[in-house]
Amino acid sequence: MSISGRASARRVKSQEDAELVGAEQLEALLSDAAMPWSGALAVIVGDTRYSKATHLWSLLQHRNWVQVVRVRNNRVFYRSHRPEPRAKKGRGRPRVYGERFALNEPETWPELDKRYEWREKRSRGGVHTMAIQVWDDLLM
Repeated sequence: MSISGRASARRVKSQEDAELVGAEQLEALLSDAAMPWSGALAVIVGDTRYSKATHLWSLLQHRNWVQVVRVRNNRVFYRSHRPEPRAKKGRGRPRVYGERFALNEPETWPELDKRYEWREKRSRGGVHTMAIQVWDDLLM
């Protein structure tokens, strides 16, 4: 199988980052104007290996691509640091990271920015509640 004459799959060399190779392949596939989905909204779904900042960042420039990736349950994020308006400027690099947000430590979770909840009926008749919790402006 090829994408406009290019190979759509290739072996990843030992010294290469597999997730970045995957990002290059997605870039080639989704940027190919000959494909029927060219320019349309695309949702890319990945497992924890694809939640690396380098992989996510490499595809960020495409505004019509949405990336949904699972992250490890022990992943730690940080809020952006917001200095006090009258704070004294010290020496050195300005602080970037603010409050710690650990997925496996609910006591570190700030208030939700959004929450989506719905119910799904299971094949055996039971009901399962699904929820998505959203926190904006987190840094990896």
